[in-house]
Amino acid sequence: MNSQFDRAAALLFPQVGRRAIDVKFFCQPDSTAENLAEQIVVCLAGQDDPSNVIANVDHA
Repeated sequence: MNSQFDRAAALLFPQVGRRAIDVKFFCQPDSTAENLAEQIVVCLAGQDDPSNVIANVDHA
């Protein structure tokens, strides 16, 4: 299996902790499995980036 697929699967379905229950993809006609796996990795890696943390939604 491709390492990108392995990374995406590990992020969605870790051995412990939160696991994905329902994942939906909105695919373009030229989408590939590799593209979708990369998007999962990029999206979930962004959640771990401290610069992306929302501290206060009421503060503009």
